[in-house]
Amino acid sequence: MGWTSKVKLHIGAPVQATRKVRRRFTHKGFQNFTAGYQGLIGMDAPGRHAKDHAKFSALAMERADEEQLTMLKGLVADIPSAGGAGAELVDRIAALASDCHGELIYEFFIWKDNVVQVADRALKVLDRAMVDEFGARWRDLKLGDALFVHAYADLGHGNVSRFDLTPMLKRRRFVGMTDEDEHIFFHGDHSGDDAGLFFDDSFESFKEELMAAHEACKPEAFGCYDGGRGAAVRITGLAARPELNGLDARILGPVDLESGRWPVELADRSCKLAVRGQNLLAL
Repeated sequence: MGWTSKVKLHIGAPVQATRKVRRRFTHKGFQNFTAGYQGLIGMDAPGRHAKDHAKFSALAMERADEEQLTMLKGLVADIPSAGGAGAELVDRIAALASDCHGELIYEFFIWKDNVVQVADRALKVLDRAMVDEFGARWRDLKLGDALFVHAYADLGHGNVSRFDLTPMLKRRRFVGMTDEDEHIFFHGDHSGDDAGLFFDDSFESFKEELMAAHEACKPEAFGCYDGGRGAAVRITGLAARPELNGLDARILGPVDLESGRWPVELADRSCKLAVRGQNLLAL
């Protein structure tokens, strides 16, 4: 283990995608320490980590109007289901997507060793949002500088490093998929220059919105590491599928903030489903 690290994530994408990321992404469940954490051997003073655990910010900016968004959605709807979009349609979508732009900035503390997991989660949430809005072949749309993911992390000794995660997103090789990827994240494409993290009065806080989602979904209900992945639970109180009540399962990943459901797999691996937290009992 290492130490708590202050992390900033800066995401830029077509505004329809950033709106979805805003509703779906959180760092909670990935910090790998709690408000009451007392260190590896329990020697830290009670409450020492409480401030870092609770402190975070979330900012959003949008540059678009509803007429532009309607036009963009119409162009996306014209993409053939097979074969993808032609060059002319790709160019028109790229131009409009650049005008219909959104940005998100998250700042929070996380245990240094878990920066990879939370960055990986951000990329997957953004990828899912792009698929939902532009289809599975969204990478063919040539969005250029309108799409980016940058991470800024204090990995020790007060040195802030900048990581460009955009190539991983565009290649769909998410952070930590291999040991080589994790090495690249910590030692590869980065610099101490954080000039790219720029925001002004056009950004507005949505921290209260995110806190309300935290209160409703309890993203740390099954642990604060990797979204609770691997936690043992028991299904209870299901009305629609009562035959599943009493069965043991395991958490497959973080809660979906929009639906409030957790992805789980039955212990015998016969079924995967999404279950509300109120219907899961930690074992």
